[in-house]
Amino acid sequence: MYRRMCGALALAIGVLGVLCGCDTQVETVVPGAWEEASEKPQVTAAPAEFPVTLSGGTLIAEELVCYQGPYWEDQSGVSVENVAGLMISNPTNSMVEFAAFVVEQAGQRLYFFVYCLPPQSRCLVLEYNKKACDPESVTGCRELCVRWAQQELSREQVDYVGFGPLMTVINRDTRELRHVTVRYKQYVSEGGYYLGGQAYSAHVFFLQPGQRRSIMPEHYDAQYARIVGIELEM
Repeated sequence: MYRRMCGALALAIGVLGVLCGCDTQVETVVPGAWEEASEKPQVTAAPAEFPVTLSGGTLIAEELVCYQGPYWEDQSGVSVENVAGLMISNPTNSMVEFAAFVVEQAGQRLYFFVYCLPPQSRCLVLEYNKKACDPESVTGCRELCVRWAQQELSREQVDYVGFGPLMTVINRDTRELRHVTVRYKQYVSEGGYYLGGQAYSAHVFFLQPGQRRSIMPEHYDAQYARIVGIELEM
């Protein structure tokens, strides 16, 4: 029992840490069914009552799926089976900087966290603790936190080109860029969605006006990843 209590406490602390700085005033909604399944990775939709409208109609939980394939939420890429996945759609014209969702399933809470979700895009977010999908026992779905990006960066300041594992960052500004942070996510072109709520980061330092620099970030390949955001420090 002591181990179970410690495990529950660790989960609670971890979730609170992720949600730090977010509003948690939400409304309870009921989930439902979807009909799309991708070949890579394999997903099986839960027979509930999706789609669910979240965050005052700004986001949509399209479906809960049973996922089989690489697990990217912890950046490991390990192979998993029957892990719960939540397909989140952002139909707005704004970037979601961070959002957290909870699904009630068989008396348990399943947590889903997504970072850097671009406008007009979808993301299959995998359960934070690799909990299994149990479609028949889902009773609710709601958001815990949604934080929107405050500023969009123009490619007139910083541009980028991807080729295979190489990412090239170009300073289009007239000033030196002391620190450029590039955010990118795995992308499944066959299904038209991002895979995993995690957003990876690559860094370039002291980029002079007009200068370009090529790097080879971890888990990046232009064929399977897309750049979703850039942050600058002048």
